[in-house]
Amino acid sequence: MPSLAAGPRLQRDQNDPSRLILISALGFPAAFVVHRERRESNGPCFAPKEIDEDRIGTMITVRKSEERRHVQSRIQNTWSTFDPENDLDPLRRGFHGLECLREETLAPEMGLHPREQTEIDLLTYVREGALIYQDDAGRLARMEAGEFQHRSVSSRMPYQAVNGSFTDDAQVFQSCLTSAPHASGMIPEQRRFYTAERTGSLKLIASQGGKQASLSLNQDVRVYSSILHSGSHLVHEFEAGRTAWLHVVKGRILLQDLSLRTGDGVAMIDEGAASFTAQEPSEILLFDLA
Repeated sequence: MPSLAAGPRLQRDQNDPSRLILISALGFPAAFVVHRERRESNGPCFAPKEIDEDRIGTMITVRKSEERRHVQSRIQNTWSTFDPENDLDPLRRGFHGLECLREETLAPEMGLHPREQTEIDLLTYVREGALIYQDDAGRLARMEAGEFQHRSVSSRMPYQAVNGSFTDDAQVFQSCLTSAPHASGMIPEQRRFYTAERTGSLKLIASQGGKQASLSLNQDVRVYSSILHSGSHLVHEFEAGRTAWLHVVKGRILLQDLSLRTGDGVAMIDEGAASFTAQEPSEILLFDLA
């Protein structure tokens, strides 16, 4: 059996030479991939042309909401973008330092999905409802809707949290970032980012060193949040050599010529910019990765 450590690879679509397909390490198509070559012109070009395999021009990989792993039981309702238990998933270990991205709906008094045993940096976003968790000193603390928190988590530093309401559900998003080598555990930070400051713009939520009053990370990662009215258009330019993952928290957006809905995710490699328009009231998270 081929080694999964080799990772996914690109293969030209025999039916459409202008299109590349992402193939898993086991030889199966991994996800829907859109590939377009750029050329010097005033408009987009979709015609097939010869591709330099050593330098892919642009690649967008779409992971649809229904392709996520869904675990639902009496005590858990979790949607995982990356599935570490699926050997056929080429993104089972995450994407460029983004090891996990989970959406959790917590019924009253329900706890969060058990945390990883390896050391990771955890970014938690309470979108609706509230969480009650135990801080490092053993005291109970609370997170409300609109608040983000960053903390280091491991088997030595477990994170336990439950829905803070006896009557209402809570919607929580958690992303796991690969811990920076030789970095000491970060002091937990929690901050509210108001709807007004995230509406119509890409608000920096977390970054290396805590730029622009964001949560401080050790990693070269920039996490943005945006709430969009229908018709709102945003462009985020990428520095050379960076990749990105965009997740649609709610609504429907048009990313270039792709229509993305609630729960969809997109990997962007070697893109100059992410340009998207809300087709209805929407919310997104954008991870700008080294």
